[in-house]
Amino acid sequence: MPVHTCAILLSRQPLRPTRDTAWVRKTVQAVRWAGRRRLRVYTSLGMSTWEMGAAIARRERVSQTMVIPAFDRAGFEKKRTEAIEQFDLGGAEVDYVPVVDDCRDRGELMRIRDRYVVSNAHVLVPVSVRPGGGMEKHLAKREHDGARVIRRYETQYESRTEPLRYHVEHEELNPALDRIDGQHVIHWTRSSNGPWPTERALDYYEAILTSRTYPRDGFATLCNILERRRICASPRHMPGGTPAVSFSDSPPNEFARLMRWRARYREMSFEPYGIGIGREYAVKCGIRPVRYYEGSDKPNVSGREAWLLQSAGKRSDWRNEDEYRFRGDFELPETTDDRLIAFCHTTGEAALIRRKYGMNAVAFVRGPLR
Repeated sequence: MPVHTCAILLSRQPLRPTRDTAWVRKTVQAVRWAGRRRLRVYTSLGMSTWEMGAAIARRERVSQTMVIPAFDRAGFEKKRTEAIEQFDLGGAEVDYVPVVDDCRDRGELMRIRDRYVVSNAHVLVPVSVRPGGGMEKHLAKREHDGARVIRRYETQYESRTEPLRYHVEHEELNPALDRIDGQHVIHWTRSSNGPWPTERALDYYEAILTSRTYPRDGFATLCNILERRRICASPRHMPGGTPAVSFSDSPPNEFARLMRWRARYREMSFEPYGIGIGREYAVKCGIRPVRYYEGSDKPNVSGREAWLLQSAGKRSDWRNEDEYRFRGDFELPETTDDRLIAFCHTTGEAALIRRKYGMNAVAFVRGPLR
């Protein structure tokens, strides 16, 4: 008996969904429907909607055909290995199909993947498709040609409307921030638009599928660091791609003005969540100050020291951050004495950290948010 395939169609969706987000609920229902009819669901990588489908199919034990876009065969093999690990697919019923094209443009590669899936699926199930977008055009052509289209799980497409950005106003600042100036270097963290460095993609999507609020916001990210007693290094924006942890020596009450929305990266530059390391302890651990330079006047240093260099900036003056760095992951001390302090947005969050982790915590705002 031939196996028939099903494509659950979604355009790119707003950031930071929850289990109650319409497209998430409808995708769960559509995957379950496909499973009951023994349809093999098309899934893929590279976009949260395709990856959510893979996580749901894994969770519901529905067979899937994972389409993996890549620029060459070696890239496909690497991504397939990563997918098996990230989505725990070792024992699942999964076929892997390469969509290989040397176009060298990621956006075009994703469009080639979409065309392949829509063209080859026996059944099409639109869930949240952007009007006038490429996915809608592929769907309309297949429907015109007589393909079977199931529309019972459709929900209205919504462009990004959630308020991801916010400001900490100066008049709201907690006076307690003034009393801790100069005593710590601070690692500031923020919401994550994807999995934490400490988790698999499957764990990230499972968290979304079971949470009424976005489970990887700034406060949750801070708590994850405290749970694991480690700040994971990142090569992002670092010279030479060297994994490092960033800290700031700028006073917290002044640092609030640097917290702004960065549309290019779809995230805040910083959020009012961080961990302060006592200055003396920080120096002993090897946390070191960054060397700033202007224009093309880059210091001539050995490659071993290049990770400590930072351009002063053109549109923004990065020297205001007064940045320090630590190469590699930074392990937090086991004791919660004056070497550590947590910074939170609200007084309620600070109280929770004091209770749960037994450490000092200070809120950025002086009282409950209205």
